[in-house]
Amino acid sequence: VWWDPSHHFVWYTPIETGRMAGTFARLAPFIDGYFRDAVGEGPTLAGFTALATQKYPAFYLATRVKALRPGCQVVVGGASCFPQYSPREIVRHPSVDYVVVGEGEHAIVELARWIDGGATGSLPAGVLSCRSDQERDIVAGAPRPLSRDLDWLPFPDFSGLPLDEYRDRGRLPIFSSR
Repeated sequence: VWWDPSHHFVWYTPIETGRMAGTFARLAPFIDGYFRDAVGEGPTLAGFTALATQKYPAFYLATRVKALRPGCQVVVGGASCFPQYSPREIVRHPSVDYVVVGEGEHAIVELARWIDGGATGSLPAGVLSCRSDQERDIVAGAPRPLSRDLDWLPFPDFSGLPLDEYRDRGRLPIFSSR
């Protein structure tokens, strides 16, 4: 029931100190087991989306990833990471290594290639990183302009989802902007 949009207010505070602290404490073994099953020894980069109501859950999950896989790099993107919101606050979180500012379709691919290539040279365009929680220690790639042609993006493909198992029986909310 806490996932229902009418309860959005519970997600605007840090998980560890907010109304959801007890719930997440009880869920921690499940969340940790899920991560172990999902990532195993695999990926070295984990990504999270952060809308306004997803920022603190993303921080919580990033912290769990770092606890389970200390060498895993964490990147956060999404609406809260657009320049007019809080990308600099997000990148200062101790469990976040990178923030993709603005549209991430190209930046995340370039960031993954940059990390895979040894993370040398300048950060990819549209990416922030931070060496500490101090504003002066934030490093930024060049600004990335918004894409002018959105027709290159494919439409979502929900063909593998069991839509009949969803609450609204075959209906999914779609978030879009621009």
